[in-house]
Amino acid sequence: RGVVTVVANTVSTQQVYDITANGLTTGDMIVLTTTDAGLTTGNYLRVNDGADVFVIEDEGATTIAGSASGTDAFTITNGDILVSSGHIDMTSGNLTVTAGDVLMSAGMLTVTPSASTTVGVTVVGAGARNANLFDIDQTGAWTVDQFDVVASAAWTGNWLDADVAGAWTGNFIDITSGAGAATGQMIDLNVGAGAYTGDAISVSLGATCTTCQGLVVTGGAAARTEPLVYLEDLTTSAEVALKIGTEQTSAASAAISIEDPLGGSAFGGDALEILLTVAGVGAGAIDISSETRAFTKALVTVRQN
Repeated sequence: RGVVTVVANTVSTQQVYDITANGLTTGDMIVLTTTDAGLTTGNYLRVNDGADVFVIEDEGATTIAGSASGTDAFTITNGDILVSSGHIDMTSGNLTVTAGDVLMSAGMLTVTPSASTTVGVTVVGAGARNANLFDIDQTGAWTVDQFDVVASAAWTGNWLDADVAGAWTGNFIDITSGAGAATGQMIDLNVGAGAYTGDAISVSLGATCTTCQGLVVTGGAAARTEPLVYLEDLTTSAEVALKIGTEQTSAASAAISIEDPLGGSAFGGDALEILLTVAGVGAGAIDISSETRAFTKALVTVRQN
């Protein structure tokens, strides 16, 4: 048995050990002293009710058994948890923040899902919102990617998948640049040298999308020095740079329609301009070929109203 042993098996409602020191100012209520080298497998404090429930080990390492997941084992009413150097490790369970913020001034957040069917990070926005659900605020100069996805293995899913069921009036993706001079591209697609059979951009409009358009480009600059839409084919391929296929059966439809959007105001440019700067090798400016099928309209129609 220990040097000091207190047996109080009959005590039920009173304190077994009660210390009152109202005059204590700079002293300590309890001091447990031992040489650090001498404490090996022992503990400074061990609370046991048949099994260890609270243990303070060497260097202050503390173990709390707790009762079950979802039940508080350590509660701080006010104050902070400060980790000057170290980690917060979780082998199971959840990190739940019901109010407040999670702030990181340095370092990074790494999430490794435990299984292929486990979602890595889930952000749930409930109810009407008037703030961003996900926000990246970069105030300083940066030369690296803000959002980087690296896939080294074969994959069949989508990198970014969004399913919108409700009605919405905003933009799904909205990119707004400031007044500063910019030389980069807002969207830059680079297809590598691998065997790629897909499309760089694919737009599919549903059968009920009768008033929507697949692509709209509006030039707001008063004096542009570059084309509004520019296609450049630097390969030696025998395929065309721009191909339009239509299966429309309406007599009023057209594969290509050039209109004056200003509704009859002064138009000083050309509706269609073809400029060849070098001699074409076996190529023409315009090539119109029709298949062997009955046509009810002319291949080319020019009207001046």
